[in-house]
Amino acid sequence: MFLKAWYNRGVVNAALGNTEEALADYDKAIELDPEYPSAYYSRGNLRRKLRDFDGAVEDYSRAIELKDDHAEALTNRADLMKMTGKVAEAIRDYKEALKVAPPVWSYRKKVEELVRQLQRQ
Repeated sequence: MFLKAWYNRGVVNAALGNTEEALADYDKAIELDPEYPSAYYSRGNLRRKLRDFDGAVEDYSRAIELKDDHAEALTNRADLMKMTGKVAEAIRDYKEALKVAPPVWSYRKKVEELVRQLQRQ
């Protein structure tokens, strides 16, 4: 019960630009349930926005460990791998996202194109 309240509060604080409060809220949600992938994913998004790329990769990785079909976490981690020049890792994550995402996934065409571009490099 309290877990979702802390998580939702983090989402609202992040949307309002209250980054420190949002980070604290996500931390509290994770403290209450270290197995809650959405909290890691959302904290990863916030860390990415704050340019804490290592922290974001850690959070996306943990979200993927907890929910191996988390296509969005795989894609976001791949984006960071691509940004940091880790092309092979990016391709791997993009391909895994395509494999686990539903057929009508809204990012499918974009991710397929990213894979093609990276494979040409």
